[in-house]
Amino acid sequence: MADSVVLYEERGSVAVVSLNRPERLNTLTEELVQGVADAIDRAAASREVRSVVLRGEGRAFTAGYDLEATGASLEAGWSQPYDAPRPEPRPGAWDPVRDYRSMGRNVERFMKIWDCPKPVLGAIHGWAVGTLFDGMTRHTEEAYRWAESLGEQGLRRTAAARDAPFGDYSARPREDWTPQEQAAKKRP
Repeated sequence: MADSVVLYEERGSVAVVSLNRPERLNTLTEELVQGVADAIDRAAASREVRSVVLRGEGRAFTAGYDLEATGASLEAGWSQPYDAPRPEPRPGAWDPVRDYRSMGRNVERFMKIWDCPKPVLGAIHGWAVGTLFDGMTRHTEEAYRWAESLGEQGLRRTAAARDAPFGDYSARPREDWTPQEQAAKKRP
């Protein structure tokens, strides 16, 4: 498994997912994108895992898409889940439908990081470019905000403040809530 482009290891209650293309600065290919999605699914399904760390081997987290591999993959049909016939692209022409299809499929898989029911933190170092970095930083920022809020306000207030616009958590106001928290609960 050492030659895998994504490594997965459980260290106690932490799943460590490592991008493993250090010779290419962990640039994204079809295999790596699918490997990250599979690793996040594996961590989410693991009874022992309580959190996930996503990191890159070598001197970079990721330098974005591997443009050499991606160009060839797009021509061959990057992540073509259906075997429907398609028109031949004009040489040098941008095809928005093909672009949407391939990038949309990648975004679906990257969203597994965002949708993971367990906190996913990025161990970011060196280069950190592109879609994977964007999704990772947003998820990490939210996890940090939660951790800060939990320390300051506790779980009940943190969850109530986060879910206040939806009105679906802790419907009854508590005596120790601030006026802002009580007002937030009264909104439709």
